[in-house]
Amino acid sequence: QVRRSIKLGHTNPSDTSSERLLEVFQLVISGIAQGCIYGLIALGFVLIYKATETVSFVQGDLMMLGGFIGRKGDGEPGVKTLWQGMHDLRRAVEAAEILREAESLD
Repeated sequence: QVRRSIKLGHTNPSDTSSERLLEVFQLVISGIAQGCIYGLIALGFVLIYKATETVSFVQGDLMMLGGFIGRKGDGEPGVKTLWQGMHDLRRAVEAAEILREAESLD
C-alpha cells in the first residue's frame, strides 16, 4: 500500500481518503472565495470608470489601506505599515490636486 501511495504521488501514505477529500473541499472553497474577491475588485473598477470616465488606481490603494486596517493582532510592524500607507495616500491625493490645478490653468 505504501508503494502504491508513493506511486500515485501521495507524500504521506497514511492519509485517509476523508482527509484528502477535506483538503480538496478546502481548496475549492478557498478558490471560490478568492474569485469572489477578485470579482468585487473588478466590479469596483468598472463602477468608478463608468461614473467618472477616467481610470482611477486610487481604489487599489484604498483596498490596501482597508486590508491594513482589517488586520487583527498586529504589533509594531502593522502600525508602521499603516502609517506608511496613509503617508503614501496623502502624497497621491496631493499629486492629484496638483494635476487638477495644472489642467484648469490650461
